[in-house]
Amino acid sequence: PAWSEDAKTLFFHSRKQGRLMAVQVDTENAKPRAMFRTSWWYPAVSGDGKRIAYRSGSRIIVGDLETGKKVGAWPIPGRRSRGFLGEWSPDGKHIAFGGYGAHDVMGLWILNVETGKTVCLSERSFTMPSWSRDGSKIAFDLRSPRFNGIWMLKAGDTPGLSGILVHPLGMELVLPKITPANRYQPARF
Repeated sequence: PAWSEDAKTLFFHSRKQGRLMAVQVDTENAKPRAMFRTSWWYPAVSGDGKRIAYRSGSRIIVGDLETGKKVGAWPIPGRRSRGFLGEWSPDGKHIAFGGYGAHDVMGLWILNVETGKTVCLSERSFTMPSWSRDGSKIAFDLRSPRFNGIWMLKAGDTPGLSGILVHPLGMELVLPKITPANRYQPARF
């Protein structure tokens, strides 16, 4: 599920209907309404409640919730993966995403929905990214066969991203700067 910015609408996927649904939670006897057809169980709704991002086959699809039309599609980068667990940045310009974790190693990626360019932040089993409200940080879950943990990336305001990964145990790993040409050296753990 995902909340609208004003916390008055709750979005969720109905597996039975194969649709993104929305329900107004601030009214009595509210009934869920169908918003957008998608068979993907984990769609990401933008903070303003106007767009949806989901996986369809080997592509990331962005749709307009008001019109019900697809407005963008990009190939899923990196290794073959079954998953796509994503979240929109607060400004609606980026989607951070990863696989299901552990045995679904797709890495941690950011898609710029204005340019269609992707940046790989790590090739590890990261999943379930979550942006801070001001967009300055991204927290995410590392699920590996050996250990799990919540990590955080401090996102820079430069053309690329740079930052520090902070492990729950306090160990810090410096991420190299990602150049505007999207060349990077993967973080080593």
